[in-house]
Amino acid sequence: MKYIMEIKPALEGKERHQIQDHLTWLGYHVSGGGTCTDMSSCDISFDKEGAFETMDLRQRWIDEVTILKDKLVKINGLYNELLFAVAKKYPNESRHDTAKRYIQDKERSVDGPAKQTEGGTP
Repeated sequence: MKYIMEIKPALEGKERHQIQDHLTWLGYHVSGGGTCTDMSSCDISFDKEGAFETMDLRQRWIDEVTILKDKLVKINGLYNELLFAVAKKYPNESRHDTAKRYIQDKERSVDGPAKQTEGGTP
């Protein structure tokens, strides 16, 4: 079943979008919305027919965000481990800059080109 919600007088776009988000959260498929230029009214079109597609997309989005969050936590831990390996930083440099300097200095002092690893990076 298709629905149209008309709101008089019109809400600001941000508020209308919040209602649309809540309708989606409730399982409805929001197909559109708009506001009259004179702000006399606004409307939101929604239905139940596409709700399952919306729910599937939302779950996939949640899964992707969870995966990315886990990766970010791991990367952050590795980065912090690297930074705290810097016992003495150069004056007027951050630990990051000093760690980068140490790595670059070591790379320059290696005899010959670096060997490729299986992953394709030296």
